[in-house]
Amino acid sequence: MRKCPWLSLWLWLWLLGTLAAGMLVACDVGDGDPQPGDAANGGDTDDGGGDALNGCAARPESCGVDDHWSTRVTGTVVDEVGSGIDSARLTLCLNGDVCLPSISEADGSFAITVPERNACFQTADMHARLPNSHRTATYCRMDLEGGACPLFAARPFVLFPTTPATTLPPLGNADAVRTVVFADGLEIDLVPSGIYPSGRYEDLAVAKIATDAAGLCFLEGAPVVLALYGFSPEGDVKDTNFPVRIPNGAGLDADTEVDLWVLGALNCTVAGTSVGEGVWMNFATAAVDASGTLIEAEIPCLSWFGYSLR
Repeated sequence: MRKCPWLSLWLWLWLLGTLAAGMLVACDVGDGDPQPGDAANGGDTDDGGGDALNGCAARPESCGVDDHWSTRVTGTVVDEVGSGIDSARLTLCLNGDVCLPSISEADGSFAITVPERNACFQTADMHARLPNSHRTATYCRMDLEGGACPLFAARPFVLFPTTPATTLPPLGNADAVRTVVFADGLEIDLVPSGIYPSGRYEDLAVAKIATDAAGLCFLEGAPVVLALYGFSPEGDVKDTNFPVRIPNGAGLDADTEVDLWVLGALNCTVAGTSVGEGVWMNFATAAVDASGTLIEAEIPCLSWFGYSLR
């Protein structure tokens, strides 16, 4: 029987082709580890660099190089010992004009979805509070360094406990001035009808907080504060300031001048000008009285206030 060289060549080519195809299939399967971009690996699942699993959309070209881009913001709200606070109200304000709400979970964690039309921003300010509680509210400007999405607040937002007034005269005539006294001797002459929102007189409470306590982000970069107070519930003072007498706990000499500071909060105004929420503002000066025991001043709103050496 005569051999056919062309048939042997065809069989060899067919065998080589089959082996090559098998090797390609094996390379596609790999060793079972997820590859970058696989959903199982948390990789990007869209063509624009967004991360669907983290609630992040792709950064658009219209977002400036100096802007931060994030469609999701996360963090935690805690008490003074670091335990999570359930049902705290969060408000995230972007560029000072777009504000988005959220509520914390049982462990204090929260997540806020930012609409893509608002997700290109240069500032992000957080307001955290716990309604109907004896706890301060707080305001913090978030650190946007790093450009990550989701934007995570590395430091928790701390809500400090407040103590009700030791002397709180009956409401009676809400337009009449009365003196409210707190535990460390702080005194305020106020008119209940002058507090906005109304109906908060009976719940007035205050906390004197150590100025080096964790969570006082609004003090960063400011002069050293010698005494710091936080009110609950927070509110504005309508039409006029409330006179206040602050104990000279710092032991300053008589007639020593101090700068007075207030934290901009809901509708807080100084001389008719609104104080930006979360802004720690030097609004006036005062001095220790002749007896060396008190600093007499006036406060424009019931949020946080304190004094530093002038």
